[in-house]
Amino acid sequence: MLASAASEIRAATLTCSNCGEARAVAGGIVDLMPVEVPAFVEAESAGLERFAETMRADGWTRESVLELPGRYDGYWWAQRVSMEQTLMQLSS
Repeated sequence: MLASAASEIRAATLTCSNCGEARAVAGGIVDLMPVEVPAFVEAESAGLERFAETMRADGWTRESVLELPGRYDGYWWAQRVSMEQTLMQLSS
């Protein structure tokens, strides 16, 4: 099955001509995740979930997260300023 919109493939199955591995395309995104998830991916996922739990416990909501990087809120504001300074240095 192949569904496309203009120049974008939205749904399909891609098959490697070398090894025969097949991967699904859904919503225009190819699923390249290995069948068996590597341990480092599991660990990163668990760490991100712990971070999200900490933020929720600190009162963060989806809406407040979406305010970033413009939210004037201590640490996060400092991150914004640091990133802007870095980008200015890189562009000059």
